[in-house]
Amino acid sequence: MIGTGSPEQNAAEMKIVRYPSIIIVLSSIFCIPIAVIVLTTLPWLISQYNYLRGWPSPIDYAILTLLGPDLSRVVVLVSCAIGVLIGWYLSHFVTTKFDILKKEREVRLSRGVYAFIIFWWTIPTLPATTFSWLELSIYGFPTSHFLSDLGFFLMAGYILAFSIPVLLKYGILSRYASSIDSKIILVEHHRGSGIKRRVQDLALRIVQERPNA
Repeated sequence: MIGTGSPEQNAAEMKIVRYPSIIIVLSSIFCIPIAVIVLTTLPWLISQYNYLRGWPSPIDYAILTLLGPDLSRVVVLVSCAIGVLIGWYLSHFVTTKFDILKKEREVRLSRGVYAFIIFWWTIPTLPATTFSWLELSIYGFPTSHFLSDLGFFLMAGYILAFSIPVLLKYGILSRYASSIDSKIILVEHHRGSGIKRRVQDLALRIVQERPNA
């Protein structure tokens, strides 16, 4: 279970209070170093003479014949830029919620947005995973250095462009909440019982800290 739960339960409804920092901060802290490691290979990518030449992959041979070493390298860099644009665009779905929360002290979340906040990091892994799966289906194992670079650089650009705005905005929001002796919580309302229990309502709230006894 993600977060720390404090259930208040009756026959038909259960309320669970979670701390969203566990979801938002930890996922970004885990993913950002991966993106940085990928981007440390940029100097090698840019300076490598005859990029792709010498690799045994038939895909790389076709790409090298079609685009040449320079243009194929540019395509990889463009994939990183595309990842940045996608990550920056999607981060607005989260940071906008933070802006509303700061202004109104509560913001409701759809189940889709909630799922996105939890699983955002899976989106940039899809291209690399898809490329690997296609190569496994055709050749039995991954062979293409070009497709690998394409997928990983797109992933790195997305992770940084999504994580940094979300972390900065959430950090500012957390500091604001602390300055007014409050905290940020995520409240879930569940209805039903057993395996049929489902999330009915989700909301981020800024609530007053209880004074120490």
